[in-house]
Amino acid sequence: MGTKGTILNLGRYGALALSVIVVVSCQGRSGAQGEGNPSPTARDTSFAAAEPTPTVPATTPSAPAQGPMASPTAIPRVGAPDLQLHLDAIASGDAQRIISSLAPRDRPCQTSPVEGIGQGPACPPGVGNGTLVPALGVVGCGGYFVTGADVLQLLDSWLVGHPNVLYGVYQDAAGQIIAEYTNLATTGLAMKVFLLPGGITGIGAPCGDQGLTMVLPPGAVWLVGGPGK
Repeated sequence: MGTKGTILNLGRYGALALSVIVVVSCQGRSGAQGEGNPSPTARDTSFAAAEPTPTVPATTPSAPAQGPMASPTAIPRVGAPDLQLHLDAIASGDAQRIISSLAPRDRPCQTSPVEGIGQGPACPPGVGNGTLVPALGVVGCGGYFVTGADVLQLLDSWLVGHPNVLYGVYQDAAGQIIAEYTNLATTGLAMKVFLLPGGITGIGAPCGDQGLTMVLPPGAVWLVGGPGK
């Protein structure tokens, strides 16, 4: 019962029901917590809610490397087949494979959204305030929401067809699994991808002087790669 979110027209990438939530995180937070959101009145079931964050045993990379992995296709095994599937999709740069690996989380939408941590995604047209809609978190310096064709732009800017090279995969102090990437066309960290066995739950980039903390997060347990590997 209740109103459901609309199916987005993603043109050449196919139909995808998705609201993408971009979260302010200059204090190192990995996503919106939902504080201050109205009580949900309905649920959009276009995507299943992602499962709880697992604990993945640390493994040894299949081949030693110094710094970033030498090739986007030389992906070390993380010891968790479901996670590996999504790492391989990112390495491929293929739009359809990346879309298949997205795992947005249900969040209460807002008809009058406000930028910032804890705010929900904008409600699609005709969807009531507080309806649960699937949302993908993106950590950066600014907070805003993208839907519809803007999802394509986000994927094109961050993942599709880009020479991202895996630097390492770690589990942070809160238990979140994060893959860090560099970009062959730049220097330094290009982005980090937040993962669950169900797929990609968020994307992030350094914000100002947050860069070093992002590359070498305190309390990180490296599963593959990382500093000195």
